[in-house]
Amino acid sequence: QAFPAIVVSDPVLEPVDKIIWMTLWQAGGAGLMQATFPSYAEIAANAHVGSKTTIARALAILRATRWISLCATVRGRGGRFRNNIYAVHDEPQTLATAMTLDPTYMKFLEAAREHAHLRVRSVARAVL
Repeated sequence: QAFPAIVVSDPVLEPVDKIIWMTLWQAGGAGLMQATFPSYAEIAANAHVGSKTTIARALAILRATRWISLCATVRGRGGRFRNNIYAVHDEPQTLATAMTLDPTYMKFLEAAREHAHLRVRSVARAVL
C-alpha cells in the first residue's frame, strides 16, 4: 500500500510515530472507512513495537500533531469504557477541522503539557 509522502517527511514525527501511523493507515484500508481501531496488541504486532508505553506516546503525538483525531469514546452498559473511535488522516488536519472532529482536542493538549513523557509535553507545548 502507498503512504502519503508528507508523513515520511514530517519533521515532528519520529520513526516509531511514523511506523505506528502507517500501521493505523493500513488497518483502516489506506484511508477507507474502518469499523474498528486496532488494539494495542495488534499495533504492537504489526509495527514491531514491544512497549504499550511507546504506542501510547506515539498515539498522543499523532493526536497532538493532528494526524489522528479522537472522534468518540464508546462506553458499554454501566458507563464502562469499551473503545475509542479515531479518524486517521492522510495529512495533518487544520485546527478548525481537528476541533470539529475531536471536541476534546484542546483539553487534550492542555493536559498533555503535563504528560509523563517529555516528548509529548514538548510537542503539546509547541502546538499550543
